[in-house]
Amino acid sequence: MHLIELTLILYSVFCTLILFNIYIHNKALIDTDNKRTISLAKHQDKITALNNDLSLIYIANSEAIASLNNEVTAQKAKEHSLRLELTEAIATISSVKKSHAQELTVVAKESRKDAIKRSRSVIRGQASEHLAPYVLKDTNPKDYRFMGNPIDFICFEGLSDLLDGVSNEITSVHFIDIKTGKSSLSKSQRRIRDAISESRVQFSVINLDKELEKQNDQIEKGSEINDIAKS
Repeated sequence: MHLIELTLILYSVFCTLILFNIYIHNKALIDTDNKRTISLAKHQDKITALNNDLSLIYIANSEAIASLNNEVTAQKAKEHSLRLELTEAIATISSVKKSHAQELTVVAKESRKDAIKRSRSVIRGQASEHLAPYVLKDTNPKDYRFMGNPIDFICFEGLSDLLDGVSNEITSVHFIDIKTGKSSLSKSQRRIRDAISESRVQFSVINLDKELEKQNDQIEKGSEINDIAKS
């Protein structure tokens, strides 16, 4: 009887030890699982945080991409508008060139006509100036001396007869300017006319050798005075 009880006690102890070992082992497994669960939870938190960061980055990048797309669209629209303006400008320039070319053609024709007309007028005026002494009546062309500027001629009436020994005097000195059409005296010609009309005319004889001697004497006197001043 005692043996059976002892056997039961030992069996109970053995079972208790086995259960205790199983408990210890299971507890260790549970602790390991708990640690793993905690570690996984931490990793999950990190993953969640990373996912949140990635979401924020994606949203920011999406906004940036959308903004860039809007800018690209705006630039394309502006480029299209500029191309249209350029096309219109080219068409306008082409039209202006054609119109200007036509105007230039008309102006060139008119300019040629005007130039030819003026050239003819100038040639006629010059011919008239040179031929005038032969056209005028009661005058001797040989008495005329051509100046051209500021007046056309000075006529020494009787000069040719004086040179030929036919006469012994100059009857008059005549200042003459030839005009054609509606041309009139210039300002300098009018002043010459006024001076002659008011008898502000004189005849002078200048001996160039004597003038040069006077100038040389003045230069020498000036140098002597400078030498005296320096000394």
